[in-house]
Amino acid sequence: MENTNQEKLFWALVYTKAKEELRAKVNLERQEIETFLPKINVGSTGPNAKKVKAEYLFPRYLFLRLNPKEDWNRINSTRGVNNLVSFGGKVAVVKDSIVNHLIKISDKNQIIWQQTSLTKFSEGDSVSIKNGMLKGMNAILVSRQGKDRVNLLLNAFKKSLIFNTNESDIGMKMNVEELKL
Repeated sequence: MENTNQEKLFWALVYTKAKEELRAKVNLERQEIETFLPKINVGSTGPNAKKVKAEYLFPRYLFLRLNPKEDWNRINSTRGVNNLVSFGGKVAVVKDSIVNHLIKISDKNQIIWQQTSLTKFSEGDSVSIKNGMLKGMNAILVSRQGKDRVNLLLNAFKKSLIFNTNESDIGMKMNVEELKL
């Protein structure tokens, strides 16, 4: 099913069955339909960074390139596919520029990398206490004292309390780079 007239193809969407995006992609590609299933992977940097797994950018949705002259009935009966997205009985067309941009910013595995970094909290930041007797409580960083001590404002028990603790008790702030689509 090779297409010699590429300019007539357009991008559309299928809504997949729950957790069957990859199955739908594989089965559509077996039918020689071009697909695009973007994922997002947040890669951490800095001390104590942890790997984050890739997740689908649009869960349960899969882009596919269609020829307007073909019969699309087989798409809805493809394993993993729930239905071809349509409005008023017409297939929803996705602008080429949108899909092309997503393809451009993704790697060869269709993953878009979003960078994160860890920094120290600043005065006025809301923090979650990670260690000690107050573990799990939220507070506001009021000030720093010395090299590794901080003063926190805790609103608990109908009172506001300021207490001093190790900076390691609040951990680091994760900054996530904004994804620009």
